[in-house]
Amino acid sequence: MIRSAARLVGALTLLWILSGAPAVAADTAPEQPQVSVPHIIPQPNSGVAPKHAGDRGSGTQFLVLAGIALAPCVILLLVRHESKQKKAATPTA
Repeated sequence: MIRSAARLVGALTLLWILSGAPAVAADTAPEQPQVSVPHIIPQPNSGVAPKHAGDRGSGTQFLVLAGIALAPCVILLLVRHESKQKKAATPTA
């Protein structure tokens, strides 16, 4: 199965190469000066580094994010643990 798929891909690649597919030209576009375009959303690494604890991207914000992400997991584990304890304590008839 894998060999036949590999042969098919190889045959299609060979046909594509032999069909005279146009080569990609590297220098077809004339050089134009680069003009910076204003963006609504700031580009990465275009701002300033956080200086205070409450600034965007500071360690405090990442700590709050981690707490928000971990709190439901901890709650779920506690509920699961308690339900297993109650299930084990329930007498079976």
